[in-house]
Amino acid sequence: MPSQLVATQNTTYNYPADLARRLAGLDLLSEGRAGWNVVTTDNAWTGANLRRGGWLEHERRYERAGQFVEAAKELWSSWAPDAAARHRTR
Repeated sequence: MPSQLVATQNTTYNYPADLARRLAGLDLLSEGRAGWNVVTTDNAWTGANLRRGGWLEHERRYERAGQFVEAAKELWSSWAPDAAARHRTR
C-alpha cells in the first residue's frame, strides 16, 4: 500500500490561500496521497511569533477553522487540474 503524507497545519495563524497552495504542492509531489490534519492553537505566543496577532477564544478558533477549511476547499475546486503542475520548459 502506498504511503500517505499528512501535514498538521494550523488554521488559527495561517491564511487559507497560502495554506491551500502549500497543501496542493504536497498533493502534487505525493501523487495525490496528501492529507491535512486540521488543528487550532490557543496560545498567544504562537500568534505573536508568526505576526498574526494574539489569542483567539475557543469558540472563535473553531468557527475560524470551519470557515478556513471551506475557503481552502473552494480554492482547490476553482483551480484548473494542471494549475500547479506547469512545466517550465513547456
